[in-house]
Amino acid sequence: MHQRPLAAASSVAAARLSARRPAQEQHKLRQNNWVAACAAVASAILAKRGRDPERPKRPISAWLFFLAAFRKDKKNKNVDAKQVLLEAAKSWKTLSAAQQKPHIAAAKKETDAYAKAFKKYQDSGRAEYWKRDPNRPKRPTPTVTLFSAEKKYAVPEGAKAWKDLSPAKQKPYQEKFAKAFQAFTKKMAAYKASGSEEKWKTAVGIKALEDAEESKNMKVTEKAAALKEKAKAKLQQEKDKARAMKVKEMAKAKALKEKEKATALKAKEKAKKLKVKEMALAKSLKAKEKSLKEKERAKALKVKEVAKAKALKEKAKAMALKEKASAKAQALKTVKKTVTKAVKKTAAQKQAVPA
Repeated sequence: MHQRPLAAASSVAAARLSARRPAQEQHKLRQNNWVAACAAVASAILAKRGRDPERPKRPISAWLFFLAAFRKDKKNKNVDAKQVLLEAAKSWKTLSAAQQKPHIAAAKKETDAYAKAFKKYQDSGRAEYWKRDPNRPKRPTPTVTLFSAEKKYAVPEGAKAWKDLSPAKQKPYQEKFAKAFQAFTKKMAAYKASGSEEKWKTAVGIKALEDAEESKNMKVTEKAAALKEKAKAKLQQEKDKARAMKVKEMAKAKALKEKEKATALKAKEKAKKLKVKEMALAKSLKAKEKSLKEKERAKALKVKEVAKAKALKEKAKAMALKEKASAKAQALKTVKKTVTKAVKKTAAQKQAVPA
């Protein structure tokens, strides 16, 4: 039967607790935990196995002989089993020594027969065979035990004294143990190869229990594997669902982004058109304003020209009037001059005429 997982679990737990210990000590601790785990599993198997079917059954006591006789009585046949037991206990206490004697004698006969049968069972070696395969090599005595036995120490004192020994003094015991262990290893390999262990296990019912345990463990393992696969499939399904949702969300985000982009582009185009329109309007207004300005300038120029023409006309008129006045004054002057001249001439003529 595969017992490795239990032992491995114990070893791992122990290794975690002793993480700070030296490597050699950790190795020794792991080895001890492995051995302890294997021993625990073996003990569990042995506990399930029950008793040896060939071992004589324990004898019946005088009280049980009496109880059997009490139950056979016709008066107690229809009475409840619990009530029968209580009544029998009361009756047994009230019996005299003479009344108890037949039952005690029957019990003694059973006890004597059991003692003989059990002695025969033990002498046959069956009792030891049920506990352990006689062909299995015995493990060599550990170094501390060898030392304690030689020095006649009790176990605690021997262990303490062993620790106090120098490596040089420990060496002979260690060499003796190493030699014995080497021989044990060879014998154990031969024992395993012989098939004696399997034969013994089959004979004492351990093989059937190991097979049942292995089958149970296999079922548990298969169930665990099935659950693991189911969990894995569920996890994969959830992952696929999450992935699909992510893809959907990404597609949705992309579509939203494209929509936003299109909206932004549309808004940009609209703004561009509006700007062009505004520019055209501004240009139109500018042209209109320029035209108006030109008109106003032309009007102002015309007004100015009209005013200038009027001024020139006025000036020409003034000049004409001036020239006319000047001509008139000249004419008047000329006339005046002519008159003066004529007067002077007349006067001169008058002077020239003799009286």
